Amino acid sequence: MKRNTVISIIALVVIVVNTLWILCSLGGLPAELPQHYDLEGNYTSTMAKTALLYFPPISCALFLAVHFFKVLLFRFRSKANDSGGIRSTYFSIIQLCLALIILCSSGVTLTFGKCHLFFFAEPVLLAILTIAVITGEIKARKAI
Repeated sequence: MKRNTVISIIALVVIVVNTLWILCSLGGLPAELPQHYDLEGNYTSTMAKTALLYFPPISCALFLAVHFFKVLLFRFRSKANDSGGIRSTYFSIIQLCLALIILCSSGVTLTFGKCHLFFFAEPVLLAILTIAVITGEIKARKAI
């Protein structure tokens, strides 16, 4: 199996785990959930618990959007260069990072800000996402 396929499958698994975590936790949550936390761990705004139900469709929509661009890239790339293969791997990394970022957002909300791992994971994942976009584009342009 190709590396980009494995990464995309992992992203789908993360989306499914996030969806199951939200659905299993939804019944025991209060009507209002903390939405935003300050640096001291105090929440500054709230949201309805039903807003968590938007996270899985957003994850799926982002996954499909990136997959659509990946498919378009393969359809229109020339056979002479391998820039599509390089970009495809980085598109898969982007899919995984986006799924993990939404998982972290769910984690912050579902743990009521008590698990600090989720707070620090989002900026790191955003940095990885940015690096994947830049590196993929640079390597693809060098391959042309």
